[in-house]
Amino acid sequence: MVWANQGRICVEITDDELRWLWCCPQGRDKMFNPEHFEITPLPQGVVQQGKIIYPEAFQAILQGYMEKLKSGFKVTHKPRVNIALPMQNQFIRQYNLPWVKKSNRPGLIGYLAEEEIPIVKEELVYDYYCQEPKDHKANLKLVMAGIRETILVPVTSAFVKAGFTINKVTFSPVAYGNALKFGTEDNAVLVGEDEGQIQCIFYKGAVPELVRTFPSTEYYNPDEWQNELQRLHIFFTSLNDQLDELRIIWHKGAIPEELSRKIGEYWQDKFGKRPVLETVEEVCQRSLQKALMLSAYKSEKYLAVLGLAREGKEDINNFWRWENRKQKKQKLHRTLASAMLLLSMGGLTLTVSYQENLQSLRLDVERLQAVHSSQVLAAELDKKQRETWEKLVNQSTTVGKAVKELTAYDSEGIKIDRMEIKEHTIVLQGQAAQSLFVEEIYGRLYALEWENVQLVKYQVVEDYLSEGLPIQFVLKAEKYD
Repeated sequence: MVWANQGRICVEITDDELRWLWCCPQGRDKMFNPEHFEITPLPQGVVQQGKIIYPEAFQAILQGYMEKLKSGFKVTHKPRVNIALPMQNQFIRQYNLPWVKKSNRPGLIGYLAEEEIPIVKEELVYDYYCQEPKDHKANLKLVMAGIRETILVPVTSAFVKAGFTINKVTFSPVAYGNALKFGTEDNAVLVGEDEGQIQCIFYKGAVPELVRTFPSTEYYNPDEWQNELQRLHIFFTSLNDQLDELRIIWHKGAIPEELSRKIGEYWQDKFGKRPVLETVEEVCQRSLQKALMLSAYKSEKYLAVLGLAREGKEDINNFWRWENRKQKKQKLHRTLASAMLLLSMGGLTLTVSYQENLQSLRLDVERLQAVHSSQVLAAELDKKQRETWEKLVNQSTTVGKAVKELTAYDSEGIKIDRMEIKEHTIVLQGQAAQSLFVEEIYGRLYALEWENVQLVKYQVVEDYLSEGLPIQFVLKAEKYD
């Protein structure tokens, strides 16, 4: 079957069930069209608030499902799987940042992740996506997401051990927005009722910026709804004039519809604009026509996996993104190694003159392989840092003046790698030959009227890359005019 070699499995994990959608590529664009949808109930307590409580039981369920794939769909290879996880106590947000070079982004984004994401550094796993502007004068749109390692690792480990190949791991609300085809300029509210909970999600573009979940009631409860509506009203008011239009989309049901209409009434009274009101089924009508089997289920059951099945050029959130790139690099290295081996074996059949040339070429390759990759990377990084540093020092801005003041003296015993000035705070990162040089910078900051100078990091590294500067340090200070 075509599915056995090229198909894709999409699965949403909830506390009560696994929702599976099997997809097959069709057409030249290889869009993944739904072929089969089913639900696997989970024993109570195996998953709680998105966390795998009993990994062995969860893995056994996945292995049983894999056996079903092998017998029913004749799967011989490890099927690729897209996974949607609940978003309880996790993080995703969009930022507009000044444009910076790609080589400088990882360090900047890493620092931003530690400062912004409310998860301790030891548990944090973060992912980011940068939308490249057309010119360098425009802002850089960054979508950054964070998840706890204790949530992510048990899930991915169970799928890998069960025989799956992971392609994507994201949050369910992100998959909802993908299924509803939210664009970068859309503002929308999605209202639904699932597993006894009412959920309201506000989207800024495709990013779920606000997720509100509260217990569902069988009958209309004015007081409870009024409190939740008030919270949404406060959030909308905080956006001021950032919203030109609003779409309100709800899953079919009396409670989601009533809540959606009340949100629409508030929006119209507050901003004088009539929002667009739609149901999920109306928005997904075209997709549902291609997958008639989904019409037998409530839209809350299939919306996430339908979004996982839609393949874009780049995902705004994929916690498996860097693992995929790592595997591609390893595959490329293995291919190159195989090609070199074949080239070497083929050279044995050439004439003596060709053998001499091949031997010379092989020796050159071996010498190149002997060069340590980290030394090359360090040299390139040092060159870029020097160029950036020279441009920064020659600027007449506040940052440039601060750099000149702090580097007014010439000392071979210290090297400043990074300087970041943000509002009233300065962060210095560098290397030193002795602790005395760190104290000298410490005192120089106080001499330049910086206050609350703190030694954030101090580490001694003894290796060949330290270049006689074994001490790594980070200083942080504040200044108020």
